Amino acid sequence: MKKPIQILETHWGHSQFLPMQEEIISTVLNGRDTVALLPTGGGKSVCFQLPALAHSNNSGTAAAPGPSLGLSMTSTNPVTGEVRNIEVLLKN
Repeated sequence: MKKPIQILETHWGHSQFLPMQEEIISTVLNGRDTVALLPTGGGKSVCFQLPALAHSNNSGTAAAPGPSLGLSMTSTNPVTGEVRNIEVLLKN
């Protein structure tokens, strides 16, 4: 299995983790139940996507659904109030 930092560099193009990300990811990769609370912009998505990629047998394909997907299906324009239904297709 690749090291988490190698996966981060390969898939996200970053050379270092944000605060707390590496610790959270290591805990998940060690098979421990994990609850992580990070602020908006704190890098929560990487904390569940990277372990999924680490366990994908290097195929580069992983399914890691998260709350952001459900929230993005319907979007409301804050200026006009227009509601838009958005078709979501995720591709790596």
